[in-house]
Amino acid sequence: MNRMILFAALCLLMQGCSPSESSKKASQSSPGGTNARPAAPAQGLPFTDNFDRAELGPDWQASGCNDSGEQPCKWEIRDGMAYSPYAHNTPLWLNRSLPADVRIEFDILSKSPDFDMKVELFGDGQRHESGYSLIAGGWKNTISCIARLGEHEPKRLEKMDSGNKPNITYRWRIERKGGQIKWFVNDALYMEYADANPLKGPGHDRFALSNWRTQAYYDNLRITALE
Repeated sequence: MNRMILFAALCLLMQGCSPSESSKKASQSSPGGTNARPAAPAQGLPFTDNFDRAELGPDWQASGCNDSGEQPCKWEIRDGMAYSPYAHNTPLWLNRSLPADVRIEFDILSKSPDFDMKVELFGDGQRHESGYSLIAGGWKNTISCIARLGEHEPKRLEKMDSGNKPNITYRWRIERKGGQIKWFVNDALYMEYADANPLKGPGHDRFALSNWRTQAYYDNLRITALE
C-alpha cells in the first residue's frame, strides 16, 4: 500500500490530520522547532548600579572571607552606597563578564584618615589579586599603585603622593584598551599602565570593589564596552 494512503487512513482513525499538520506539530514540540523557547540572553553591558536598595542582591558576591579575627569582614549597603568597614581583602565581585576593552566609572568615598581605596579588575571572580589591583592612598595614604596579580609585585606602577583626602567624594574612570589601562580621577589622568600581555578572557574577566579595613563607600557605578 502506498505510504501516503496508509498515513491518510491512520489520520482518519485518529480524528483526522494532514502530513503538513503533523510536521508542524513535530516542529513546535522539538527543541529546534520554530516555537522552541530561546535561551535566556547573558546579562551583559552596559551595567549600572546606584545601590538605592536595602540589599546588595544577586549581581554581587563576596567570596573567601580572609578574616584576621579582629572583627568580621563584611559588605553591605549603607546610605545608598556599597559599603565596607573591614573587607580584609575580600573583594565584592560583580557577577558580569568584562569585555577586553572596557570603561568602568564610579564614585568613591573614604571616611578614614588612611584613605586606602581600591578596586580589582580582570580577576577570576573568586580570589583577591587574581587580576589588576588599583589602589589609591594605600599603606596609610602614602602610595597609589596599579599592580598585576599581586599588590606587592615588584613591577607595580607607583605614585608616591596620592593626593587623596578622606571625606571627599571622587569620581573614578578606568579604561582598558588593548594592554593600556588609564585611570582618571575627576576626569584628570591619574595613572597609566601598559601591559604587554594583558589579562583577559575566562578567568580574567571580572570586576570587584575591594577594601582592606577603612570606611569605604562606592556609588553610581557604570560599566560600558569600549569600541
